[in-house]
Order: sequence, then structure tokens, then C-alpha cells
Amino acid sequence: MKLVAVDGRKYSTTVLRDALKASAAARRPVELLVENGDFIRSCRVDWRGGERQPHLVRDAGKPDLLSDILRPRTR
Repeated sequence: MKLVAVDGRKYSTTVLRDALKASAAARRPVELLVENGDFIRSCRVDWRGGERQPHLVRDAGKPDLLSDILRPRTR
């Protein structure tokens, strides 16, 4: 699936970020136009939280699985 447009504007990262900021201020959903093969579809995303930057936080009470995955393989 490919993102074609956001709120009626051709997709770019700047357009997407602007739409997320506007949705938080205006309290309205973000409208996405997506392409999947020969089909084009409009999707309304009910997101009003603005732009967010997720990050990982280590839980000391659980095993560190990510380091094992990222460790280079040696022979």
C-alpha cells in the first residue's frame, strides 16, 4: 500500500507533519488517499494527538532481547 495524498495534498513528509499538527489543533481526523495495486481508497484516521516521536525504553525486569538480536554473528 502506498500513501498518495494527505488531506487533499500530494504526500510528502512535510505535508503529513502539517496535517498531524492541524488535526491536533482543529480536532478533526486526517484524510489519507492510499493506493494498493490498481485500487485507490480514501481512509479517515481519527487521530487528534498531533505529531509523536516514539522511542524504546529498557525494562530492567525483563531479559534484553534486542541486544541479542542486534549483536553481530560470529563464527
